Amino acid sequence: MKKKYSLYVLYFVVLTLFFTHTKKHLSSYPNIDNPIKWDVFGYYLYLPATFIYKDIGIQNKDWLDHIYKKYEPSDTPYQIHEGVGSKNVIVYQPGYSIVYAPGFFIAHLLSKTLGFKADGFSVPYQWSLYVTSFFVIIIGLIFFRKILLTFFNEKISALVLFSIVFGSNYFFSAYYDPVMVHTYLFTINSMILWSSLQWIMSNKSKHFFLLCLSITLATLCRPTEIIWILVPLLGKSLKWVELKERMMFLLQKKVLIIKGIVLFIVFFSIYLLYLYYVNKNLFQINFHTERLALEDPYLLSFLFSYKKGWLIYTPLMIFVFLGLYKWWKMKHAYFLSIILFLILNIYLLSSWECWWYGASFGQRSIVESYVLLALPIGYFFKELKNKYRRIIVFSLLCFFILLNLFQTWQYRNGLIHIDRMTKKAYWKVFASTTLPVDYDKLLSVDFSQTEMKEFAYYQKNYIKIIDQNIEFGKTKSPFIVDTPEAKNKKSILSNKDNPFTSEFSCSMKNISTTYFWTHIKANVYILDSLNLPEFTIVCHMESKNRVYKYATMDLKKFKLKNNEWNEVYFEYLSPYIRHKKDRLKIYVWNLNGNPLYINEFNVKMFIPKHENK
Repeated sequence: MKKKYSLYVLYFVVLTLFFTHTKKHLSSYPNIDNPIKWDVFGYYLYLPATFIYKDIGIQNKDWLDHIYKKYEPSDTPYQIHEGVGSKNVIVYQPGYSIVYAPGFFIAHLLSKTLGFKADGFSVPYQWSLYVTSFFVIIIGLIFFRKILLTFFNEKISALVLFSIVFGSNYFFSAYYDPVMVHTYLFTINSMILWSSLQWIMSNKSKHFFLLCLSITLATLCRPTEIIWILVPLLGKSLKWVELKERMMFLLQKKVLIIKGIVLFIVFFSIYLLYLYYVNKNLFQINFHTERLALEDPYLLSFLFSYKKGWLIYTPLMIFVFLGLYKWWKMKHAYFLSIILFLILNIYLLSSWECWWYGASFGQRSIVESYVLLALPIGYFFKELKNKYRRIIVFSLLCFFILLNLFQTWQYRNGLIHIDRMTKKAYWKVFASTTLPVDYDKLLSVDFSQTEMKEFAYYQKNYIKIIDQNIEFGKTKSPFIVDTPEAKNKKSILSNKDNPFTSEFSCSMKNISTTYFWTHIKANVYILDSLNLPEFTIVCHMESKNRVYKYATMDLKKFKLKNNEWNEVYFEYLSPYIRHKKDRLKIYVWNLNGNPLYINEFNVKMFIPKHENK
């Protein structure tokens, strides 16, 4: 135990997490904050669907509807997607279910004994995720410490370990959100990096097969994690000669590598077979409304945005770039593999259309990469020889750690908003413990709004850019008819043969780069009939043939009358605009085909004034 500084830090971290988690969960026992909800519900769903309900294709949705009604895991079942026939696809990859599995099976055995329903979602299953997460975190930190000790002495390893845990948003993931994927991937990636280093240094087959299993599991969790293969592939290569030597070495190990590739294919093909079973498509892996927009990454927003910018909310990572600069000057053996990984990883993460990754403190998507990024940080600390530079850097480090812990507290208490932060809001609450007056006015627009309450309140901050009437009489169509009770006017007849009106469509290229409000008004004439038409105004955004922010008008709020004109309207707040070529589309949809006439259709669009500055 003598001078095992990194071990002391590891004990401190583990005990801190153990006592805080135990206190938090036991205080509300047997009821706990259900962790099997939102995205986690999708990661976990493979286990009960397969082993309890024997319905991996989710063809019988009765059990799933019952689970939603009883446990309320989310507002909508967005975790599944319609497949072929009566089958449904689980949107998320199955890798996390593999890690959840030991706790799931133990909970399943204990549920009835403890007097709970063995339905896959009752309290024992919820506890199993928390306990599993705690052990996964410990395993990850153990491997992380081993990696640090491979490069640095005990003091530097202890300093880096403490800094990553308490000075980055890893702390938020491990303390407040342990069942989410990032601490799991941190552990899996720690195993990848440790086994890579061991194989590079010893050439032992056992390390190679642990490496293959770890990369396979990481890829089953998130397909883009395949880029971790760069570390064992490049090894210590820095110069062209060294790279050629590395390739020659790998060719000499071709039998072993073929075995590893076969191992990867066998395990990953199980997932591909599942996809074929539920969707008849081996290669459609992404079922989200978002995609990887590799041609249009959000790099600057990902790094520097006050909404979720990585370097804004985790300034400790500035040391990564200073360490890489040192490595480059010193021609460090692992510089090439780490710089290529960093560039490719940030490029991929910033290319995801929801680049802020939902409700989280900072950029949660990069937490699992701290395993590797800790190395240039450690090297930067190690190479600080000047006494005064050490004082300055250590002072900065203490500030970054305290800032991270304080801002984590601010996030948990609503001072840092989950997804609406702006530059003004950030600096207004900086170092503050209370919310300022009219704080909501400093935040970005609330995209959950369905009516223009916010627009009405801040009307002075918007500019009308479109006010267009759709004149159906100028359209050539057999459904253009004379307007009832109005001479010399034309209307469009919507019925079972013409359920959709022609659409209003415009590109965002000349409209907005952030968001906009749309107000749509239509006049409809309803014939005297036993069955009133069911119709709605539809608005949605479209990007590369993918629809996002699909919304429809609530017909129930209008008191419609027969044999006269009725005015209906719909207010639509766009989502955060993904790409400048995305299009807004608006049209009327007659759902039951009962006839109605439309003779006026007006579209107004408003953008925030700051876009014209």
